[in-house]
Amino acid sequence: GEDLGVGAVADLHSGESTVEIRNLIRLESLAAKLQTPRWPEEVFGKPDAARVARGAIHYQKECASCHDSGQEGKFPDRVISLEDLGTDPNRLRNFATPVGSEPFSQALGAALEKVEQKAFAREHITAEEAKQLEPPRVVWRTSKGYAARPIDGAWATAPYLHNGSVPTLLDLLRPPAERPKTFLTGSREFDPHKVGFVHDGAAGGTFLLDTALDGNHNTGHLYGTTLPEAQRLDLLEYLKTR
Repeated sequence: GEDLGVGAVADLHSGESTVEIRNLIRLESLAAKLQTPRWPEEVFGKPDAARVARGAIHYQKECASCHDSGQEGKFPDRVISLEDLGTDPNRLRNFATPVGSEPFSQALGAALEKVEQKAFAREHITAEEAKQLEPPRVVWRTSKGYAARPIDGAWATAPYLHNGSVPTLLDLLRPPAERPKTFLTGSREFDPHKVGFVHDGAAGGTFLLDTALDGNHNTGHLYGTTLPEAQRLDLLEYLKTR
């Protein structure tokens, strides 16, 4: 599933694919060593301590119930309903659309199982080795919402929302009507004030994202959007420290 999501090619009927299991395991092992990036104070300056303290209070009120870890530091299986979240519904609806008479999640699970088994055979992976490589049984499901994600390192993950329709954290904390309707992606110039990449073309940018297009809507996620500007900036300052 990871491989196919980022460009591997597969025939979902036969199971033949370009997926390379052992290489994928190596990449996962490498990724597991990565640590959450910290705000680079030596480059962008140290967050204002007083504003961070005030922002922490707003974070607990506006954000923590979705984005904080659960007991024992583990992030829970937390799905926020589309009705409450209000973001673009396309990805959710696509995943809920049946394939013929079969639920999409069931069809996807069966197809990926076929791809995996073909890859195991192609790479001569034994049954014993397969038990060590593959995770516990994966259950694909159709939910009625989107999964929340940990907030740690969010400053470094622009653009925002599941479809990348909001360019900066400051824009995300504004009401949808005030968020950019279009913006350029592809710039490598970071904006430490808005917390995201420069997106007006002043520092490059190769693709114009139009939020009016189906699937690109930047609506919803209203948490923090009703705060006065000073409190919104305090919350933004706190998010730099997570």
